[in-house]
Amino acid sequence: MAKRLSRVKRIFFHFVMWAVVAPPFLAAVVLLSVSIIAYDVLQHPERHQNTRRIWNIIATDLYFAGDSETMGWGVNDDETFASLIASRVDVPVLNFGVASYGTVREILRIRMHPRFPEAKCIVIQYSWNDFDENKLFLTQGSLPSPTPERFQGLLSDYGKRRANFSDVVLHTFGLMLDNPLAFFSSVFGWHDFPLEDYDPMYSSEGTPREETEDANAFLTVLAAFSELDDKKLFAMGPSRFVSALAGGTRPGNVFPIWVDYADWYTLDMHPNEKGHREIATQILEQLDRTKEGRHCLARGP
Repeated sequence: MAKRLSRVKRIFFHFVMWAVVAPPFLAAVVLLSVSIIAYDVLQHPERHQNTRRIWNIIATDLYFAGDSETMGWGVNDDETFASLIASRVDVPVLNFGVASYGTVREILRIRMHPRFPEAKCIVIQYSWNDFDENKLFLTQGSLPSPTPERFQGLLSDYGKRRANFSDVVLHTFGLMLDNPLAFFSSVFGWHDFPLEDYDPMYSSEGTPREETEDANAFLTVLAAFSELDDKKLFAMGPSRFVSALAGGTRPGNVFPIWVDYADWYTLDMHPNEKGHREIATQILEQLDRTKEGRHCLARGP
């Protein structure tokens, strides 16, 4: 009886020890392993293509973020989705995409083109980092004038220091702490890390916001330009933004477009050549499904 009791105690002791020691040990091993892989992604992105595993997300967060998909960041002019669409339809297609432009500057740029009065349809790509520009315009009624001082200020704010291994470890630890279930699901390959759900939804002041704020600011900016009233406006962007746009009240000339592509550059997440082909195909398919879209493509009622 005493031996049996002693055996039970030993089993209970080992169980408690493993229950106490194993989780932090496993977490430390995972933290170090993921940090090493993420650092390797930063150094050799060609080894890690087209995946949303957590190490790619970490490397992407530490590398770059921008709004330049329409412009065609990383591909030739004839490889952008706008150019590909132009080659498949009989109406003229012009690409006015500029990296870092928000909705306001996009519209101002389009409006200056001599063919703007002829345009029947405009496709606008939205990114989360458009919000601050849109909000500033709505608050002040205009954008700040460009000056050499502001330009130098923007350059000085742009991070020039390359991320070192300690930066990777700290960012990995933050993601593990904030999203434990999604983090470990991604590590063990059960599910891709929900990149879009993790997109930073904060204003420049660090205030958290909902996607409905982006959608409302976007629509308010469009309403500020009466020249757009007689044109069909198709909005594409992150699925949460497009869903908020589709689920809310919007003008009759604004139409959401859902676009999802699986091929992109590893670190900056911009679509590569194949990704642009996927986007072009999806836009054309969705335009073909509606009367307004077919009208834009000159494909009958």
